[in-house]
Amino acid sequence: MAQNEEHVGPLPSLKGEWLGVEWDDPTRGKHNGSHEGQRVFKCLSSSPTAASFVRPSRKADPERTLLEGIKFKYAPSTTPKSVGQSASVGNAAIEISGKVVEEVGFDRIKKQLSLLADLKIVLVDELAISGIVARAAASTEVRDAQRELHQTCPNIVELDIGWNTIETWQDVADICQPLKRLKILKAGGLRLRSFRATRSENEANPFQNVEELYLNECLLRPEQILEILSPGESCGFPSLKVLSLSLNKLDVFGRSSQSSEVKCQSVRTLVLDNNKFRDLSSLPDITSLFPNITSISLQGNELSQLRLETAQRFDTLETINLAGNQIHSYAFLDALPSIFPNLTSLRISRNPLYERTHNGVELQQSAASDSTSYYLTLARIPGLKSLNYTTITPRDREEGEIYYLSVAEKHIRALLDTKDERPMEQKVNLACGLHPLYTTLCAKYDREDIVQVFVESTKNRKPQSESARPKSELDTYAPGTLGSRLVDACFYIQEAEPEGSRTFQRLLPTTVSVYRLKSLVARHFGLRALQFRLVYESHEYDPVEPISITTRNNRGKEDWDAWGEWDVDAVQEGHDLFGHSQADDELSGGDKESSPKYIVREGQRFRKRETEVLDGMREWGDFLDLTAHDGSKRRDVKVRVEPF
Repeated sequence: MAQNEEHVGPLPSLKGEWLGVEWDDPTRGKHNGSHEGQRVFKCLSSSPTAASFVRPSRKADPERTLLEGIKFKYAPSTTPKSVGQSASVGNAAIEISGKVVEEVGFDRIKKQLSLLADLKIVLVDELAISGIVARAAASTEVRDAQRELHQTCPNIVELDIGWNTIETWQDVADICQPLKRLKILKAGGLRLRSFRATRSENEANPFQNVEELYLNECLLRPEQILEILSPGESCGFPSLKVLSLSLNKLDVFGRSSQSSEVKCQSVRTLVLDNNKFRDLSSLPDITSLFPNITSISLQGNELSQLRLETAQRFDTLETINLAGNQIHSYAFLDALPSIFPNLTSLRISRNPLYERTHNGVELQQSAASDSTSYYLTLARIPGLKSLNYTTITPRDREEGEIYYLSVAEKHIRALLDTKDERPMEQKVNLACGLHPLYTTLCAKYDREDIVQVFVESTKNRKPQSESARPKSELDTYAPGTLGSRLVDACFYIQEAEPEGSRTFQRLLPTTVSVYRLKSLVARHFGLRALQFRLVYESHEYDPVEPISITTRNNRGKEDWDAWGEWDVDAVQEGHDLFGHSQADDELSGGDKESSPKYIVREGQRFRKRETEVLDGMREWGDFLDLTAHDGSKRRDVKVRVEPF
């Protein structure tokens, strides 16, 4: 387990010398650098268990230079033998069961490993490397070591120097100076004390060609990161495309008032995984520093809210990873299209919004619930092309948006149906805020916009004394109870004379199956089982045909012939222009006060809707239209019985 020495000396009330160390794993220690309530040294980590005091009973691991570390790992045959090791030991024959073992191919392998000049990827992490030279070396020694490194390993493209004893960014710059082809630099786990690197005027930028920089788990603060990236008047990484700052315990990322306005124009991807961000309030500063950023990853943080101004937009961002956070509400997702208008790829799994729990215990999700979350997410972001690494097909989008409409309609209807003192405008604004894409998707799929219907019906509603429908006693039942599912059903058989019609009326739940309902009707009217039809007479009207009779005076003979033998002048007494008698304008059963079968609105003729209740085990309530235009629920149901 790696550790950094922070204190050497005695401790109060304890005998002997003690070493104060900070562990790389903050859970291994026992305190934060304090002894008996007094701070002895300060840890870089904010963890309360990052430090320990240990006896100096073991020597520290010897430090290496970078070239020594490379030779130790990739060319062990070139490293000197330890003191006291006999030369004959290395050449002694190896015997197994009296037979001499012959080494085959090892010389070829050692020869390949010794060709350090061919190395392109060098991983020397956790080798106690302190820099390109030993500590406190002179500048001439640094230049000599850089020359030797360039001659020995001129082709290094990727270098990992993480989890070593390097303490200054100047040491990192000295290491990278001779590596002209370096493109990927990994320096994770370093405990840096100094963050600015300087160079003379005739020296080239050591990070000129670096395209990917990884500073994970270095416990850096925002101002220290800015000092590394822009040590002077310009960005120190002119070719940088990917910057990773995971596990640094960052909760904000912003410029200080004294920091320069240097911009890193080349950065496209920023990784801030497993930090402490709680919202997106740092995005303005991030996009100011990286104006051309297209991808950001905030996986494994504590994000639960936006905390952004309404007018703020981040047009360059196309890919966002928000997985493993604390997002609880779809309102977070509803805001994303306006904040990120060009968002095409999103990862948002492992958030409480999608996890089902009971008493704090996570329940196993079914495939159906996963697809539901998938649909409800993609429908909220119109431009999304990939969700949780899954490509969104045109069929996925269509199914998702239609399902979203059905869910949104239920929520909006429940909101608009709420009987309270809130004005209409407040209800409408709240409904549109909860589902901002509802109206747009209604227009896209040619569905009725219940918000618009509610607004129009409210504006056109007459005073309560003139048009209010009497409230049924059934409306007093609480939602979800058996009483809330009851309807006042009237069944009748039409006879030759209206006065001779037989009726049967009673309260019935809409959850009764069709077969059970028919059994009840057959028993009351004395009919044979399943030898009759049930036709539900709805309160709704369906369009039949537009009215265009004699509205044009310049009709030709062909136009009139198209009407067949029907003659507008041969209208029988008691019939309208469509040949319907007064009896057709009344409900079967002779109820003079019921709605007519035909009505005319704005030149369009409508006929009362009739629906046959089909045989089966379905609930008969599935065939009923119980929602009125004003959003209220009807309780009166009329069904015509037609024996075969």
